[in-house]
Amino acid sequence: MNAGRALCSLPDRPDFIAPSKPKKRYFGHNEFARLVRETLWDANRPQSAGEIAAGIMTSKGFPEAHDTATTKMVIFRLGAFTQGCVVAKMGNTRDARSAVNPNGL
Repeated sequence: MNAGRALCSLPDRPDFIAPSKPKKRYFGHNEFARLVRETLWDANRPQSAGEIAAGIMTSKGFPEAHDTATTKMVIFRLGAFTQGCVVAKMGNTRDARSAVNPNGL
């Protein structure tokens, strides 16, 4: 019992503060939303989430291993933009393409 309590208790130094783990942030505050918007504005045609993710990954210099995670983040962000009428979505599921909504700005 005492051994378990000793393992769970804080060190003997009262000024000890446990180190925190650094957060892994690949994008700054609102940077990802800005990159999605800029990619859509610069495009001359509607783009899929994968195309938008590929453009963001090349601009940030990410390796191809982050492709799936970045695409999922783009899909989530496009859903928020669609609800806010900033982006128009054409098509369903796999064939969905998004473009800037000229009526929503």
